[in-house]
Amino acid sequence: MSSYPSVTHASKPGWLGYICETPWGLEGICADVMWLESPIDPKTDKPYPLPLFPQRYSVKDLTIKGTIALDESPDEPEAEAVEHTCHAVGCDRPVEPKYLMCSKHWAMVPANLQTQVQQLYRPGQEVDKNPSPGYLNAARAAIAAVQRKEEAAA
Repeated sequence: MSSYPSVTHASKPGWLGYICETPWGLEGICADVMWLESPIDPKTDKPYPLPLFPQRYSVKDLTIKGTIALDESPDEPEAEAVEHTCHAVGCDRPVEPKYLMCSKHWAMVPANLQTQVQQLYRPGQEVDKNPSPGYLNAARAAIAAVQRKEEAAA
């Protein structure tokens, strides 16, 4: 059984995110990082605001963390009559194919990651089964973020 590629995480002091692209830059390989967690601002005692778009860094400026492997298999063909369900781990709530998750789980996705998933969605990708690599990475990170929140609450 094969699995989707894992989500590679990156961090810098106080920040945790996932790498959505690894383009070449002037200084070699870069990482476009979508931040999911930020440090606490000592002035306000609240986390710093998360940027809505990926931030580019040289890979040497980041700590690359472990990965989260999702145990779903994209190689198995879907039966035509099977209803599309929420992609959150363990959820079987039916949703329209254009949606990644049910409303309960979508509400658990960090706002900046919701924005990225929505911006990378191409109308019709659920029909032609050809989403962009950026969309797939953002979707995997959203699924992993929900999974972490549910595991922390358990």
